[in-house]
Amino acid sequence: MSARRRSGRGAWPFVGGFAAAAALAGVLYFALRPAETPQEVREERLKQVESEAAPARKALEPVAQPEPYDVEATLRAVRELDLAVKSSGSVRQFLENVSRGDYRRVAPKLLESRKRIVDVLVKYYGALDKQKQEEELWGSFGRLSDELARVLQATDIRATTPLGTVSLNPSDPARQKVLAEERAKREASRAATFAEVQRFEEELLYALDAAVPVFREVEDEWMRLCAQRDRVYLQVAAHDYADAAQSARTALELAPGDVEATLLLALALIERDREKPAGERTNEVETLLAEVLQREPDNAPALVLRGMSRWIRGEASEGRSDLELAASRYPLQADRLRDELDPYSKREYLRRTRQGGRVTAIYRTMMLGANHFSPDLQLARAQLDAGDAAGAFERVKDHFARRRVQGQWDLVLYDLEFCEELLGDRYREYVPEKSYLDLEVEEQLIGSEINVTVNNRSDRALRNAALVLAVRFTDMVEGEYTTFTVGKTQPEIAPLARTKFGSVEVSYSGLGELKEFGDAVKPLRAVLICDDGVFFIDTIEHKGELARTAEPAPHAPGSLAERLLDFAQTLSSENLSIGRTKNLVSSDSLEIELPRELVLLGPLFHLDVGSKSFDEARGDGVEHRIEGGKLRLRFDSVGKALDGYPGEVRLVAESALGNFAVVLGRNEAGNYVFRRVELP
Repeated sequence: MSARRRSGRGAWPFVGGFAAAAALAGVLYFALRPAETPQEVREERLKQVESEAAPARKALEPVAQPEPYDVEATLRAVRELDLAVKSSGSVRQFLENVSRGDYRRVAPKLLESRKRIVDVLVKYYGALDKQKQEEELWGSFGRLSDELARVLQATDIRATTPLGTVSLNPSDPARQKVLAEERAKREASRAATFAEVQRFEEELLYALDAAVPVFREVEDEWMRLCAQRDRVYLQVAAHDYADAAQSARTALELAPGDVEATLLLALALIERDREKPAGERTNEVETLLAEVLQREPDNAPALVLRGMSRWIRGEASEGRSDLELAASRYPLQADRLRDELDPYSKREYLRRTRQGGRVTAIYRTMMLGANHFSPDLQLARAQLDAGDAAGAFERVKDHFARRRVQGQWDLVLYDLEFCEELLGDRYREYVPEKSYLDLEVEEQLIGSEINVTVNNRSDRALRNAALVLAVRFTDMVEGEYTTFTVGKTQPEIAPLARTKFGSVEVSYSGLGELKEFGDAVKPLRAVLICDDGVFFIDTIEHKGELARTAEPAPHAPGSLAERLLDFAQTLSSENLSIGRTKNLVSSDSLEIELPRELVLLGPLFHLDVGSKSFDEARGDGVEHRIEGGKLRLRFDSVGKALDGYPGEVRLVAESALGNFAVVLGRNEAGNYVFRRVELP
């Protein structure tokens, strides 16, 4: 098989061509009536029909291919022809819709087979005598086309028609028997036209039979391409850009000019070249994208990638221009996902695995301007690299404001992934108090509704706040979530207070059966979208789990983890205070104040007194908040434990960035005071 194609996947596109033709097999037995029109009138009608059909035939006429044909365009064309039946109200309108199609990069062999089927339809249509017959023909054609489009997706290509369940293959004995019986019943009343009807029937069915292997051949090419292209998607998701580039080149060998593979190759080369000195970066990306933009000048992902490429090569002005132009083109690009012709609309099976979910997720980010393909996030990244942190975070706000207006909440998760992984430490420093926002979920006694509250343990107010719950249900792969908007947008999340967002029904039927709150895999997470930023918030219990199970952060020179742990080592009795509060009823409390600079760690604390631990993550009577420029900790009812343990006690801070411990010892007056800081 010649490897000369471009993109797509699955058996679904082929049913369109079969459905339109196969429907005629059913209607041929009851749509025609004995001729009641003089021969010369019939001949005039045939000429008129031929004239009306000429533009459609011309559109389907294979032309010399100046470059390899496009597999995806080929499959979209078949699907388009199928959908033209649904959108048309008559044969005439159907032919008009076909004539407006653009089939320039469609496989000639497929156009030839499709044109043969249309030719039979035109010939049949031209032989009709009455308007009533035409309406009957078209009504049956439309209904059966839709039904057969579903039936024919099975590997056994059989269809339920008005004649019963018959094979579409003319040589099938069962089909021949059914046809013979039907002909015998109608022969007496249709003697004058029987021979002509029989020719139409056989011609149509043989045209359909000849089209089957052509469709299957193109389908096989597409499936091979998709398997290779999916490999590229997964390598990009894993940030394995060197292998992604090689895999994308292999995909382009299978389908020269494939847009998706070209975009993925360009992305892999850009990310790989970021680590190279400017003099070692090639112009290959520009060449790749020039071919895409020549065919599709408004291709938003290609404009994003060209902007990125130009920026890292030092052409900041040109790069910014491309990225801003891409932002204006994404509304048009997004329409492809709502297009019934889009091949990925029929690839829901990919969501059954984590890997498949990543493939469709990256494709959607490409179409909708998220993650790597967000013009605003890429501009933010570039501006951060250039030292313009204030301008960069304004771009981040612009991006999430657009996402908020669009209501594409599931994409927010992928956008946050980009921010946290590729903006890195700098994004952690954006709204540093975010780790002091806790998600609180209360299940209602009846039904699947839950009440959701945000506990703000910081002294910073957050305004215009919307909350989106991210839930993974049983049978969902790890890392995949469905989203629920909670309540209504709140004008403010007040400092040092709890803000109720309201209730939300947590149910989902996207996995084939209804899932309710009891099927939700804990922990639940949420995304907070406000004027100040966008970030994940979690329950206090999940924060503790993350802190204890996180891989040690790499302490690269100048990294946030290194800076914060270096700062922790400067703690002393001069910037740390310890006080004991006497309680008349309960045991005394211990209060500790730490410098606010530690807020970026997002720490959770526990106080270890011998074998006893007072743990914030477990809710053991620990209050931890930002107030008055300090991190304020209060451990309730620890006085008795302290009095019974004369040795050193440890205040342990746990964080995904790293841990440290402040060791306290008892002085001569019996009070606990600062002794030293210990790092792992």
